[in-house]
Amino acid sequence: MALSFSPHKHTKLEKVYDPKNEEDDMMEMEEERLRMREHVMNEVDTNKDRLVSLEEFLKSTEKKEFLEPEEWETLDETQIYTEEELRQYEKELSQQEAELNLKVEQLRKEQEDLQRRQDELDAQKKEYQQ
Repeated sequence: MALSFSPHKHTKLEKVYDPKNEEDDMMEMEEERLRMREHVMNEVDTNKDRLVSLEEFLKSTEKKEFLEPEEWETLDETQIYTEEELRQYEKELSQQEAELNLKVEQLRKEQEDLQRRQDELDAQKKEYQQ
């Protein structure tokens, strides 16, 4: 027996992702749909066999969450990091970038030194060959 999942959540997706709007990413919408499906399966498929039996479905309809569905938050609406965490990350990234720039400058100087030494060795080699 095939059971369909909450149509009201798909309506939410169609409100957030408009296929006529070029800025809306339909692949992202599909990812959200899969995320919703995964959420429902985790809630309803109690024996984790990746199938929803009639018994599991009926049991899930008795839950408070079924009668009072929570509003689904898309990934864009979900705050993954706090502003403080974001600032800390940006600070660390900036420090790493500065360290890498120093290393680049160091390596550039080493390369110039090695090239100068190679040029000197090449000049000596020419002298000995003459």
